[in-house]
Amino acid sequence: MRTSTLRELLHLSLAAAGPTVGSVRLRRVPSAGARYPVDAHVLTSGGRFFYDPLGDDLTERGSGPAPGGGALIVLALVPERTERKYGSRSLPSLLLDLGHALGAVAAAAAALGVGCRVLLEADGAALERLTGPAGGYPLAAAWVGGGAPPELAELVESVESVEPVESMTSMTSMTSMTSVTSMTSVTSGSLHGTAQTWAHPDLARLGPGDRDPLWETPEAARVGAETIMRRRSASPPFTGEVDPAPLLAGTRLVAALPDGLRDATGLIGRGDARPALAAWAHGQPFLADAAAVLLYTTPHAAAEKTGWPAYRVACLRAGMTVHRALLLAQARGLRARAIGSWGEADLGAALGGTPGERVIVHGAVVGPGGDGATGPERGAK
Repeated sequence: MRTSTLRELLHLSLAAAGPTVGSVRLRRVPSAGARYPVDAHVLTSGGRFFYDPLGDDLTERGSGPAPGGGALIVLALVPERTERKYGSRSLPSLLLDLGHALGAVAAAAAALGVGCRVLLEADGAALERLTGPAGGYPLAAAWVGGGAPPELAELVESVESVEPVESMTSMTSMTSMTSVTSMTSVTSGSLHGTAQTWAHPDLARLGPGDRDPLWETPEAARVGAETIMRRRSASPPFTGEVDPAPLLAGTRLVAALPDGLRDATGLIGRGDARPALAAWAHGQPFLADAAAVLLYTTPHAAAEKTGWPAYRVACLRAGMTVHRALLLAQARGLRARAIGSWGEADLGAALGGTPGERVIVHGAVVGPGGDGATGPERGAK
């Protein structure tokens, strides 16, 4: 993969290329409260790099593997950025932000005609061996460029054969966290290694994953680079009428409209759910009269109920799906913003179904009227 193509892909997906709101320069990818907790580490045949979204540049961090015709982008969470604003409510927002970042990379790859595969279930400690002692908690990755992506174990072995990597978390201070949870680590050439400690208790529970994860082809938004560069989180109101069908097609999204709830197959519930959704979304009143509210649901959304690894994957899929919807809305001249504050809102139970089977994880609000004004990112209050 050419370096120029890789740089263009990162510029389209993750760069701080938007206007400044307050003291924050907005980026291509939305983030709860504009906290931007996702860092990108890039591995190519030329080395291991850190992507700086503010400078839109790659900084070399060491020798890298030889991953063939592509590049590996490992996405890591820096939780304290979000926790400074949202405290104990931060975990869903962190994972949704990570999903949006994956969706942004996939959309940029599609716009450039570059192949893309993603890892949603990879073992965090294995990914840590690839990023090096750079800080953060790596929980997802994307392969971009030509050729089939290599196995994760092969990448780990190739990195450590070039340059031994110490645990990044040994260099990460998490003084606000008192609970320490251990997880599986990785040694050279093996994904079974010794015990290692991740200081953040929730992310430590989310870290263990598949030692032989499958690369997935993401369902990216097929939009042009111009659409990606124009996308902004619009400000209320979102009143009017829209046809949500193009945004729902091929997804598990549900649209709340004035006349009822619809998914890709048609009407699934009658009555106006938008006022209830406004209350469920921690009091975001503009949802009550919005043209459409898109909802991503999953069984048993809470990590304690669905299992920590499954919760991680559900949130990543939600973030990717909603990001795709935001870009498709932009391409159709609609105004949209992501809505991430849902708690344990149970859409299925409200429709008379089994409690816990259709819990809202993520969503977006959509209205007519072009690009609209830029406002704080989703969940900002």
